[in-house]
Amino acid sequence: AAVTADDGCVSGGETWIDNTMDEATAQNTFANMIDVDRTFSNTLYNTERGFQLIENALSPDNLVGCNADLLRDSAHLNIIHVSDESEQSISTAAEYLSQLEAVKNRPEAVTVHAVAPDYPNGCPGNWYAPGGYYDAAFATDGLFLSICTSDWGEYLTELAENTVISQKSHRLSLTPIPETIKVDVDGVAL
Repeated sequence: AAVTADDGCVSGGETWIDNTMDEATAQNTFANMIDVDRTFSNTLYNTERGFQLIENALSPDNLVGCNADLLRDSAHLNIIHVSDESEQSISTAAEYLSQLEAVKNRPEAVTVHAVAPDYPNGCPGNWYAPGGYYDAAFATDGLFLSICTSDWGEYLTELAENTVISQKSHRLSLTPIPETIKVDVDGVAL
């Protein structure tokens, strides 16, 4: 899903894109979600507050309202922020991550990725430092990619691969004792 409006609602008629859609339908659905021409939403578009957009999208009211069924209990939550400016929400990266982890009830089930100005000083020219985006990505083992690049093909591949990989890995809440580790997959010990 994509969220661009301050109310946090996914614009258009679909709340997500999945593999049941053909390519043209997926592209049209995404175009509706980003709602550049504000066809579906007349709320403000304060895209410099990425944390706030996601907090609004995952608010209890929106999860039973405009974004019903967006969040799946058993799924990993991957968030990708794309911005050419510093993160300007009121929440710090730590507060934002705490809210995301509360929504999922499992800190290991949240990964934040960012495509933003270079860390720590921004891109050459009139670009801003990435602010909280870098901190949130680093804290959740997410990707931090430079928006300064002119070729996004490799980025899209990296983001796609890392959102799948993060669903196959689990961060432990405590330090493991190696000799006690046992791994079973479908009842078969590995």
